Amino acid sequence: MKFTKKMVEVIERQIGRKLTADEIERGAVKETVKTWSSSKVVSIRRGMDKKLHIEGQFVGDSYVYQRATFNAPDKKFEQVVRA
Repeated sequence: MKFTKKMVEVIERQIGRKLTADEIERGAVKETVKTWSSSKVVSIRRGMDKKLHIEGQFVGDSYVYQRATFNAPDKKFEQVVRA
């Protein structure tokens, strides 16, 4: 399901780059985000339930240490993307 304009603004601000038209249309993006001491791969997608689903894992690791679902791209959503 496609990202809304507000979702695109928040996601772009958090990952530090513009989303492509294909990513917006698919409603899914996967990006490597640099944190304090390591890098992690963040997957953000919009499900058929219209909610934002986030998964996080460290680069080179198969274990998903973070899973979260949000109704809207609020302050808590921004914190999870960067955490």
